[in-house]
Amino acid sequence: LYVVSPQAPDFTHVVEQAGWPTTETWLTRPYAPLLNKVAPGQRWQFRLTANPVHAGRRPGWSDTKPMAHVTVKQQEQWLMNRAEKWGFRLAPARDSESGDGFALAVVERETRKFRRGNAIVTLGVATFEGQLEVTEPAVLRHTLTHGVGRAKAYGCGLLTLAAVT
Repeated sequence: LYVVSPQAPDFTHVVEQAGWPTTETWLTRPYAPLLNKVAPGQRWQFRLTANPVHAGRRPGWSDTKPMAHVTVKQQEQWLMNRAEKWGFRLAPARDSESGDGFALAVVERETRKFRRGNAIVTLGVATFEGQLEVTEPAVLRHTLTHGVGRAKAYGCGLLTLAAVT
């Protein structure tokens, strides 16, 4: 389990609920060294598992509700539409002859269903991999520490970076 947050997390309450009140069973690592490296124009590999949704309305609904994007094209467009506000743009594919392709792939897609109280929660989840270029370092740092999109409480929204290989 990976958790990224603005402050170092304390999982004492989780450990106590699991029945090991005197055992510290988690490790934390400082994120500042990576965050401090982020600079305009840099290119990074990324991975993001998210819940790409749009506001939709079905017959009989009085209000809009979040509805999952279901095709790869819709999911890719969802990410492309939001990248700039998260401090980056998708990098062009190095092998794209026309110049209109991006270094982006949806590598996994699934529908997750589970109970929360008396309700059933349904999430359309997509995992993206690709390369990005940093446009706004401060905004990207915030994105990296706070997550993106909906369903962060359900394991979505963690954007991770790695050096381009």
